[in-house]
Amino acid sequence: MPKHTKKRSTIKRKHRRMKQHAEENKIEITRVKKYNANWNHVISVNGTPVAITKSANRANEVVAYLMGQDADLNDGTLVKQLDYFSGHLK
Repeated sequence: MPKHTKKRSTIKRKHRRMKQHAEENKIEITRVKKYNANWNHVISVNGTPVAITKSANRANEVVAYLMGQDADLNDGTLVKQLDYFSGHLK
């Protein structure tokens, strides 16, 4: 049996739980083109826009934080706003 089998199954289980949680609470990331600017990522919860990020990595960090996982968000104001919306998710 290969070494990576257990780790891979654990990752698949984690992704399955994340997907199930996202489907229940409808967390979506949408790419939006602003006029004469770069693409931005809009994170919405149940159809309500929560945050706008420039990079996909940052958008994934925000979604992970909303789902209750550990995330490196160093912006206190953003964390306050996300805590408000994560309280509505539970």
